[in-house]
Amino acid sequence: MARAEARRILTPEGVPLGLRPADMGARIGAYLLDLLIVWSSMLLLALPLILGAVNIPGFAGEWVIIAIILIHFALSNGYFIVMEMGPRGATFGKRRAKLRVIATDGSRLTADAVIARNLMRNLEFSLPLSMLGGAASGSSLPALLGLLWTGVFLIFPFVSRDHQRVGDLLAGTLVVEMPPRDLQEPPAEIDGNWRFTDAELDIYGAHELQTLDDVLEVGDPQVMARVADAIRARTGIRRVGPDGPFLHAYRLALRERLQRGMLFGHLKERRVGSDVPG
Repeated sequence: MARAEARRILTPEGVPLGLRPADMGARIGAYLLDLLIVWSSMLLLALPLILGAVNIPGFAGEWVIIAIILIHFALSNGYFIVMEMGPRGATFGKRRAKLRVIATDGSRLTADAVIARNLMRNLEFSLPLSMLGGAASGSSLPALLGLLWTGVFLIFPFVSRDHQRVGDLLAGTLVVEMPPRDLQEPPAEIDGNWRFTDAELDIYGAHELQTLDDVLEVGDPQVMARVADAIRARTGIRRVGPDGPFLHAYRLALRERLQRGMLFGHLKERRVGSDVPG
């Protein structure tokens, strides 16, 4: 199957990012790894309950079943929601596959969108798969409906333009590829000349830092030049130099500034009334 074409996503801040929707093979591989993590965690948590039901007289078996169902629901949904609400927007499986979840309009990924896209998975797959259990009870209609339902939702990402699930469409999210680039290590061109004052850093917050991460990961020279000019104009920075090293240096300094703020409970998502890169 052909890969989806790269999309030019314009963020609300005016920063155009060229991102490619994730390949279905990568998404499936990431999901299988996440399932392995979820089921391994579930086994570790449920095993003591199962052993208790088998070996301890009077241990209520029906409550064990209810507890296991609740554990499964909490893990199968909570794992994906908590991980994708993090700063990387990705589960361990997606990180391994170099994927992340973003908002289709380029805005900051919200908790509502993450919760919606993941809870929809229950309607897309879990519910119809449970309907397949109707075959075991001798009723073929629920099994047939479950099979058709599951088939439609399984095929949908393969035929949709950007390989989006129905949950992605409803939540306004998109899974995209991210270049295998480590931004923790600054380029060699960064030297001691790039020093920023607190006033030059306090204009921006955590959301702008994430946008800057995306710009540097994509590495488009024109976008980087535009963002560098916007930062210089907004902060009043007069020092000039290559845009790439400047943005890397500013990003590292901003991240350190925000991390210091976190230690004192002052993490800032976004300064009211401020501009952002771009």
